[in-house]
Amino acid sequence: MKIFANERPAIAKEHLKSNFNLPEYHPLTIINNNTTEGFVEVNQNLKIQESAWTGDYFESVPIQLTAIPEAGFEFSHWSGASNATTSTISMNLTTPLGITPNFSAVENKKLLVINEINYNSGLDFNAEDWIELHNPNPYAVDISFWIVKDSDNSHIYTIPNGTSIDAGGFIVIVKDAIDFTAVFPEITNYIGDLGFGLGSGGDSVRLFDADNILQDQVIYTSETPWPDCPNDTGYTLELTDPELDNSLPQSWSCNNLYGSPDAHNNVPLSISDVVFTTPVIYPNPTQSVLNILGNSTQFEVVVFTVTGQKMLDAKMVNQINVEALPSGIYFIQISENTTTNTLKFIKR
Repeated sequence: MKIFANERPAIAKEHLKSNFNLPEYHPLTIINNNTTEGFVEVNQNLKIQESAWTGDYFESVPIQLTAIPEAGFEFSHWSGASNATTSTISMNLTTPLGITPNFSAVENKKLLVINEINYNSGLDFNAEDWIELHNPNPYAVDISFWIVKDSDNSHIYTIPNGTSIDAGGFIVIVKDAIDFTAVFPEITNYIGDLGFGLGSGGDSVRLFDADNILQDQVIYTSETPWPDCPNDTGYTLELTDPELDNSLPQSWSCNNLYGSPDAHNNVPLSISDVVFTTPVIYPNPTQSVLNILGNSTQFEVVVFTVTGQKMLDAKMVNQINVEALPSGIYFIQISENTTTNTLKFIKR
């Protein structure tokens, strides 16, 4: 049986050639000495990710080869049967040929980072699920046709054509744009709808480029050693520093109530630094008047958006009228005597 299995392909090819009057066929060998740097795609459907591979092709059948680099590498040139510097080449075999793709490391290019995950909003502030990506490079990165998946390979979101992330910037990918903008009306740098949700007990977020090369991946749970604070509390899973390894649970925390979409996770107005006992603001949420109660009878106040934009300020007051503000989340910085506190409120 082994002899039959080994000899059968060659016999079958000769049979096809003689019965259909086909031309000669020849072996194409692809040698890849560094499979971690990239691979070769044959005729847009066969991915060769082995260090050595051989296939037979008839002389009349053109062959298209595309060298695809892995994350952190770029295509350099072909060697062997071709010295082309273009990643895609076409070949017609008339003799046996061997070819090798060559890749090189990309200098000073950083991968995009999955920077924040909201997988289970609280009922009182339901933005639905969302993911934030960060570009750590000093230049914009085009992410047209990149792909986002969770742990289910059938859950696929393709990023629209023309989408890019500014240098040092962010973009938010939302499950439901209506729900997201209802509570974050000031955030406009988002795309979606994602079309699927993220698991509250654990899931993965995977980012692939347009060539389906994995660029970043976070596999999280809601149990130790992962932080459990983002699960139905209003907090999100935030990477404490985009330079950290986001595959490690200790790199994540809950820095800001309701998260910090389209902003750095360690913003100065972090809700984790707030002292709530003095002063007190009410009602919260509010539609118009926000009262301030503290040790003093009058305060100096400044109101910011979650992205740090100052919306109003006032001195010697114990209440402010926020009716003109768009609905959403705001920070109010309250100063009395020599003490300054920052609180968060919701404008309905």
